[in-house]
Amino acid sequence: MKLLAYGLLAAGLLWAVPARPSPQAGAPERISVAVLDLTQSGSVPAGLAATLTGLVATELGSLGVFSVISREDIRVMLTHEAEAQMLGCGAGASCMTNIGGALGVRYLLSGSVDRVGPEFVINLALSDVARAKVPGRVSLRVRTQAGLVRAIARGTDQVVAPILADRQATLIVVCDQRGATVQIDGHPVGVTPLARQRIGWGPHRLEVDKTGFVSEVEDFTVRTRGLVAKSISLVPSPDFLATYDSRAHKMRLGAWLSTGAGVVAAVAAGYFQYAYDGTATRFGSQLDAYDQPGSAKTLAAWQQLSATKATADGEVLGARVAGGLALACAATAAYFWIAGDDPGRYARYEAVAQSGSEDASPERSLLARVAFGWGRGGIVGASLRWP
Repeated sequence: MKLLAYGLLAAGLLWAVPARPSPQAGAPERISVAVLDLTQSGSVPAGLAATLTGLVATELGSLGVFSVISREDIRVMLTHEAEAQMLGCGAGASCMTNIGGALGVRYLLSGSVDRVGPEFVINLALSDVARAKVPGRVSLRVRTQAGLVRAIARGTDQVVAPILADRQATLIVVCDQRGATVQIDGHPVGVTPLARQRIGWGPHRLEVDKTGFVSEVEDFTVRTRGLVAKSISLVPSPDFLATYDSRAHKMRLGAWLSTGAGVVAAVAAGYFQYAYDGTATRFGSQLDAYDQPGSAKTLAAWQQLSATKATADGEVLGARVAGGLALACAATAAYFWIAGDDPGRYARYEAVAQSGSEDASPERSLLARVAFGWGRGGIVGASLRWP
């Protein structure tokens, strides 16, 4: 008798459920699940269980990783109570396995909504058809009908959490700013550059924040066991841009001035050294002539020799001082060049702000307002084109 019932159920489902195309190569892997009608007790308002069943199917579909067959697809064939009577079973794992096999799905989500005094009690169970097990059970108590919507969404997420936890991917977050705080689903996981993170299937929220920049928030869904890469570009705030621009220009001006001074000092040191070499040669010749036997040791000759010596001493002192200044300027220039930031690093945001138009989209207008509209002049920015 049961064999006949299974056959009737399978035939009815083949007729009732629309044919689904086979997955294409490279398409995201999805978990097949059928949502059966929630049962209800007599004290529960009529139609409430059917409404909650639809919410369960909607919540599962919004997760983006499930291929959902709702009870609406098979309502023309049977009701859940009729299925249980035909198959001679209740809500146990064995019965759910039989129904799941007829539907051709991996998981079945079933449950009930009852009323105990002033409270509504929602029970949800996720059955693994292949293993004849129940990997997830959830029981929630709600005092008002208004709270049922939030409760059913929360309960649906909780009941499927065990099977999503076993399916994980590797998340890579690449950010154009170092030291930005990264949060996944509201939990801090580190700062950029961020190490690879293991993340479960389903919907997630990525938040990247850094002082002086507009926070970037992105909702995404994981549907693969491989790599999930997210590239984040933080937009600097107007206050940050003004401060950055002022400091960067001062540092760059100091770099150029110290570099120029170093070049002048180096040239001066070379000049004094060259002059000293010539004066030292002349002084040596004069000294040799003065020391020759029979040469006139006159006062004028001695004064000339002393003057040449003083000139050579002055020139060597000048070479040493200029050389020291050149080294000091070189060290100062190196500091300014290394510690200073590029004044044109955020110039593209100034170009975006200046190219804003009346017909710009809200997203572009918002970016234009927070971009480099208040920056200082003297920076030539490339136009940032939007898709």
